[in-house]
Amino acid sequence: MFIDEAAAKTNMVRLYGWGPRGERLHAHAPAGHWNTTTMISSIRL
Repeated sequence: MFIDEAAAKTNMVRLYGWGPRGERLHAHAPAGHWNTTTMISSIRL
């Protein structure tokens, strides 16, 4: 059995990006409410 753990943080989001020429880039990013999500998975061979 193989067990793996991974985590993702919401403060790793980009606050800038590329948009079409002449248009502003609009995206949502959490501000001040950072969370961490942990995932645990297993594979049985």
